[in-house]
Amino acid sequence: MQHFGNLTEAERELFLSVITTKKIQPEKPKKSKKIQLPFELTEEALYQKLKRDHNASVRKRLKRLEKKHKGQLAKANL
Repeated sequence: MQHFGNLTEAERELFLSVITTKKIQPEKPKKSKKIQLPFELTEEALYQKLKRDHNASVRKRLKRLEKKHKGQLAKANL
């Protein structure tokens, strides 16, 4: 390599073609892939859980109101 500057253009091309057997291209950065969340953490699963919990609380409230309403009817009939 110390005498590379003394070579002619044709000799340089020949030397470089022997040394590098393939064209060197810079590697492109790889795109990061979006990791798939487990179903329990998806937006749809969280929405379903919220809906289920809300429905349960509404059922509790309705039962409580029915008991209260039945108690008021029983007092009115006395």
